Amino acid sequence: MRSLVQLNITMGNLQAYNVKLICADIGEIDCSTPMGKVQMQIIGAIAEWEREIIVQRTKEGLDARKARGAKLGRKKRDDIPLDTVATLRMSGCSWNVISRDLKIPKATLVRRRYEVEELISKRSKKEVPE
Repeated sequence: MRSLVQLNITMGNLQAYNVKLICADIGEIDCSTPMGKVQMQIIGAIAEWEREIIVQRTKEGLDARKARGAKLGRKKRDDIPLDTVATLRMSGCSWNVISRDLKIPKATLVRRRYEVEELISKRSKKEVPE
C-alpha cells in the first residue's frame, strides 16, 4: 500500500473490525492512540515517497534507454506464418480457430492483425481483374 489515503482507509477498516496491526520489526502498532496514528502516518508517508521515487527512476531509465536507441518492449515473433494466417482469415476463419489450429496465442495473432490485413488487401487487389 503506497498511498496515504488508502492507508487511512485500511487502518479505519482494521479498527472497525478490531484487528491489531503487528509488524515483524516494529511490533504492535496501536492505531487507536495518537502515537500509533503518527507512526502509521510516518510509515505511510515514507512508503508513498518511495513509490514516487521508484516511478521517477523507472521513467528516467526508460527514457535513457530510448535515447541510446534501445528498442523497448517485447520482441516481435518472426515465426508467425502470416501468409497462412491471411489465407485462413480470407476463408472466414476466426482468430480463435486460427489460434487453436496453428497453436499460436490469439493475442499474438491479433497483435499482428494489421500485417495480416495488409496481406489480404494486397491479395484482393491482385485478384481483381483490371
